Amino acid sequence: MLKNAIFMAMIVLCIAISAQQLKEYKAESLSMKDCLLRALKFNLDLEIEGYNPKIREFDIRLAKSVFDPAFTSSFGISEAESESSADLKTVYNVRSVDFQMGIAKKHLLGGTVGLSYGIGYSKQMHIGAGGRNPSWQHNVSLQFTQPLLRNLGIEVNQLEIQMAEKEKDQAFYSFQNKVITVLSDVQTAYWNLVNAIANYELQRKSLELAENLYKITLARIKAGSLAAADILEAERNVASKQDSLILAEKAIYDAEDRLKQLIHPLDLKYYQDVRMIPTEVYVFKKFDMDFESILKQAFLDRPDLLGNKLALENTVLNIEKNKNQLLPKLDLSSELGYKGVGTASSEGWDKMKDGDMFSWSVQLSLEIPLGNRAASSRYMQSLLLRKQAIAQYKKLESLVITELRSAIRELSTTMQRVETAQRTRELAEKQLANEENKFRAGIIALFQVQDTEQKLTVARINESNALLDYQRAIVQLEKAKGTILKDMKRYGISLDAGISEERTY
Repeated sequence: MLKNAIFMAMIVLCIAISAQQLKEYKAESLSMKDCLLRALKFNLDLEIEGYNPKIREFDIRLAKSVFDPAFTSSFGISEAESESSADLKTVYNVRSVDFQMGIAKKHLLGGTVGLSYGIGYSKQMHIGAGGRNPSWQHNVSLQFTQPLLRNLGIEVNQLEIQMAEKEKDQAFYSFQNKVITVLSDVQTAYWNLVNAIANYELQRKSLELAENLYKITLARIKAGSLAAADILEAERNVASKQDSLILAEKAIYDAEDRLKQLIHPLDLKYYQDVRMIPTEVYVFKKFDMDFESILKQAFLDRPDLLGNKLALENTVLNIEKNKNQLLPKLDLSSELGYKGVGTASSEGWDKMKDGDMFSWSVQLSLEIPLGNRAASSRYMQSLLLRKQAIAQYKKLESLVITELRSAIRELSTTMQRVETAQRTRELAEKQLANEENKFRAGIIALFQVQDTEQKLTVARINESNALLDYQRAIVQLEKAKGTILKDMKRYGISLDAGISEERTY
């Protein structure tokens, strides 16, 4: 804990020094939780991907809309001349006006049911003889149609709805997958910034050591124990360390911009005026990993696998849909109703109400496509698409296995590297302290101390980079397992709460 506190104090110090050298900046302390929450709120990739589930909801509404009731109406005017069938000499002129209105709805069995009302007026005139024969007609009827082969059944008529619902779930899993990618990028960028600041501090320490050697060399020259020309090597070493410090400071700016791009992508003022100070440091601990249990967890949690399973299920539904279309089209239609006819509209209305004139009809229609190449082609195509989807799922499973093996191997390697890097750094520190004492006593030359100091700087940087690789490996393993969303609980972040409160899609 003390080491971490000292380390963070030095980080704050180096940021403050850098800010004083350039211009006044606003220093902002950021925890990992702060960065993750801001990514959920502002990241543009998440905003783009977050619209897809909402867009897919309209596909569900569209699929369900075929069962919506519809109001129907028609209006027509006609005139026709005809000869009497009795003597073929009398010519009639018939003029008529008809209006129909009703409501119809498709039902779950695939047919339709409708209720309609109509009113019509016609008059018949004898051409040349004059005279009129007006007639008013009212009718009300119930229509019912039902497919008996193709498109018959509740399951068949709900396939489009089921497929649309699964596509919406796929879109949500794709969104979750994008969240995992963005959050893993944020964590990696955060640790990159921590590492860049740590490297800057190590380069600053290296410069202090070089400046200290410069002072010792100058003192020994004044004392006459070294030649004056030896000061050039000390000056060259200081200049080299200053150059490394400048590059280390640039690396901080680059790491900051990458993190800012993930959590504040369009805030130019934030880019220019804010210096980011990470409040978290590396925490190293060794732990064992069981590949079988990790793989089992990945198969349960990875959103891309879950979304791919839904795609597989949709191929089965598509096969069922196309298989049904291979059947002949045999439809039953029926109609029953009442009508009333009179010389006045009221008379026709009264007769219809009294049920004087009842009518009904039943009709069967059969359609058999010869060859049926369109339906058979779609069916065979859906079978191939199913096989292709199975192969794609197997490929994804293979990719998951490879990613997990690679992530576990990387984490195991980095844990070993951290231990060896720490040991190397400890030995280098002891060696440098020993050689500085020898140099002060005039036992060894300056270049030997400089070489050891450079090795110590490299060892410290290697240790920092090994710790960075260790943190990266943890992030990549969580990403490969698909458990980053669950692991966010350690930061007190709930994805559902964060998204719903911070964004509106």
